[in-house]
Amino acid sequence: MNKEEFENLLLLSKLELDEEEENEILKDMEEIINFVDKINSVEVGKEAENNENFPVNVLRKDEVLKSYPQEEILKNSKTVEDGFFYLKNAERTGGN
Repeated sequence: MNKEEFENLLLLSKLELDEEEENEILKDMEEIINFVDKINSVEVGKEAENNENFPVNVLRKDEVLKSYPQEEILKNSKTVEDGFFYLKNAERTGGN
């Protein structure tokens, strides 16, 4: 980024800086841009995809399993209505 581009950026941002602040920020921005360019220049090949930093499949396969019987699940609840858990607070809040 050159001085002219930086001054245009300040104008668009509606920022007013003195000469010393401009030079300091311009230097910082150039360092950031150089750092990002360095990161972007790194080549990542196929071998990196199998690296632990690039997991291929981190989820288990979906499997449909048999559920517990509804009666078994509801038997420990104090309040059951129409085959569902009945929550007194849900009635007050609209159930959401």
